[in-house]
Amino acid sequence: MFEHSRGRYALATFALSEVRICDLDDAPTLVRLGLKPTDVITRTRAVSQAWSRVIFSERRWTGVSWWSYYLPEWANVALWDTAGLELERVEELNVASPDVRTAARALTRVTA
Repeated sequence: MFEHSRGRYALATFALSEVRICDLDDAPTLVRLGLKPTDVITRTRAVSQAWSRVIFSERRWTGVSWWSYYLPEWANVALWDTAGLELERVEELNVASPDVRTAARALTRVTA
């Protein structure tokens, strides 16, 4: 998994000032947007593009967040406005990295 033709894997940590995130894990927000939870978590690109276009067109959000398909406690965040994004640190990842080990425990896959 950590050997590939494009180089090494790394985890970058950023700070973002003046964040205005549309939270799609908030029931009133889903109701306001006319979305069902299945609309948010879909892997159908046309559906996710449609709701993201509506949110973007409101012109009040830096980005949007929703729960992870893999683990609902994890949040996905997509940003439209990255002007205030500042790189804090970058750390190379390998199989011994604490974050990799945590993710591996959470995302255990059974292989046949």
